[in-house]
Amino acid sequence: MLAHSPPLPIIIDHLPKYYKKLANSEEEGILVALKQRDRVRRIRLIMQAPEIRWLIAAIDEEFPMLEYLCITPTIQRVETWVLPTGFRAPRLRYLMLTDCVLPIRSPLLTTEAGLVTLTLDTIHAPSYFSPDDLLERLSLMHHLQSLTINFSFPVPDNDARGQLLVMTHVTLPNLRSFAFQGEGPYLEALIPHVTTPLLEKLRVGLFDERALSVPHLLQFIITTECFTGGLSSAVLRFNLLSASVMLYPDSDVGAQMYSLCLSIQDSPFDWQVVFAAHVFDVLRPVLSEVVHLTLEDWYRTGTTITESTHWHNQADRADWRKVLGPFINVTTLSMHNGLVAEVSRSLQLDDGEQRVDLLPRLNKLECYGSGNASDAFTAFIDTRKNAGRPVTLIRLEHFPIQIHGMKTIRPEIPPPF
Repeated sequence: MLAHSPPLPIIIDHLPKYYKKLANSEEEGILVALKQRDRVRRIRLIMQAPEIRWLIAAIDEEFPMLEYLCITPTIQRVETWVLPTGFRAPRLRYLMLTDCVLPIRSPLLTTEAGLVTLTLDTIHAPSYFSPDDLLERLSLMHHLQSLTINFSFPVPDNDARGQLLVMTHVTLPNLRSFAFQGEGPYLEALIPHVTTPLLEKLRVGLFDERALSVPHLLQFIITTECFTGGLSSAVLRFNLLSASVMLYPDSDVGAQMYSLCLSIQDSPFDWQVVFAAHVFDVLRPVLSEVVHLTLEDWYRTGTTITESTHWHNQADRADWRKVLGPFINVTTLSMHNGLVAEVSRSLQLDDGEQRVDLLPRLNKLECYGSGNASDAFTAFIDTRKNAGRPVTLIRLEHFPIQIHGMKTIRPEIPPPF
């Protein structure tokens, strides 16, 4: 029937809400549609690994009308799948692949395709490419608006220094969104050689590196126009094995996505605080307009704290002071009750006296969840009142902000064109 239908574009979508094996009829329907190569315009598939194997065989040809390709395994695995060498799509504009081996020299990554969105998610060792190789290929993508590069492994040890040498500089005139996950040294080699005049959103996830050093990244942030003004809200979010720093262009952080997100993966709580302190300290120039600071603890809130010792690691008061120090214009501080003890302790001097120099414009303190925050902050509130800087404490049982804005570093499937 499809072979005799009018020559209309064919859209192939399989995006199950709950992952399940394709029914025989669904598999047969996809295969029949793929045979109409001259009509297929969009392919968006979430499939199990065995199903991807027969799909690969079915697309090992040229699809002259294809503009949108997104293939995602249901579960990220150690093994990868390989895009067939015979696959061609000269009109491709949206390319999103997860767990796929795609050589950086692939003809898909050329000016011919006119890519607008490129997402290479969960890149494994067989697909490794150096920063210079990536920049050389990006220099051909003049229309690119969204770029996501997520590595699932550290940089190979063999000649790692040589692989991080960069000779290419590239300007991405239309890039508005950039996401990266991997090691700091790789990003540090890459970011000084990229110019993005229209960038609006940056998301970076770094593997756990105790000697965190990303001066080029932080310099890139404080010199990028969209981050140098109008970021009025900041969120520091702690999870069991990660911490995230997010900056929003509006004080109502639940209303929209962040403009900037930096996260550290697989790290204990005390190191998460050190990470946040380092990031906030360097980002002082872009924090002057922040008026609402939120501290979220999504692991300990509403659950039993893990028996693992790494989450019991108490952060140093000095590190907490470095976290709070840059926020000289914050008027509202919101926090989960699980962080009350840590934060209230940081507001005390070694002799028990309260500090009045931190958060000098603070006038509202919001604590959410069960517990008695009043006792913890009594001395601080009294000290601020005596200094002529009163602070109102508000206690609520439920946190008003849902987990919004910082979703998993794994990208979502974008909407169809």
